[in-house]
Amino acid sequence: AGLTAACAAGDRIYALESGHLYQVDPKTGKYEQIGEENTWKAAILLPAGDKLYAIEPGGNLYQISIK
Repeated sequence: AGLTAACAAGDRIYALESGHLYQVDPKTGKYEQIGEENTWKAAILLPAGDKLYAIEPGGNLYQISIK
């Protein structure tokens, strides 16, 4: 499926790829998967404070804590 959405929050980049959410350090390129979910289908990923908001093509909205 590949990369479906990405955004920057704080000093990290967050990316949804193949249903997984990843946190990426842009300075080093190192990344880690957040959570065990592999069902994310979001087309839009928005940062707001210590949370991300994922919006799926059908309109479903999800709040994700990134603390």
